[in-house]
Amino acid sequence: MVASDRRSAAEIGADDLARDAGVELRLCDTSSELPSGLDAVVTSPGVSLDHPLLLRAAERGVPVVAEVELAWSFLAGTDAAGATVVGITGTGGAGKSSLTDELVRRFRLDQGDALKIAMKEQGFHDYKEAYSQLRDKLRE
Repeated sequence: MVASDRRSAAEIGADDLARDAGVELRLCDTSSELPSGLDAVVTSPGVSLDHPLLLRAAERGVPVVAEVELAWSFLAGTDAAGATVVGITGTGGAGKSSLTDELVRRFRLDQGDALKIAMKEQGFHDYKEAYSQLRDKLRE
């Protein structure tokens, strides 16, 4: 797996990822050179679709998948497949937890105990399994 970001490991909170032998980190990277041998490129909502790396991936026929699309694909074939799903993403300090707390509070005020809510936090600690599953899906 190759992870690329223009920021440092400390800035994105990826110190553990930086020590993982199974990950090639390209940090503080402003290069427009696409690594070779990629099965897919998973991109964050904050990355413009006209980013040079994404354009190169498209030119080479490498699938470009949004991280939200990747997360959604894991619901297919599960009990949650027909559920209403709300995804909240953002950088650290953007207010994701506060927004989630407020949404749950309002849903419960409106629906009472009739509403069932499940929450899942996805972070760097889950990356290996997520990318392994993505690679398997792309090879099907």
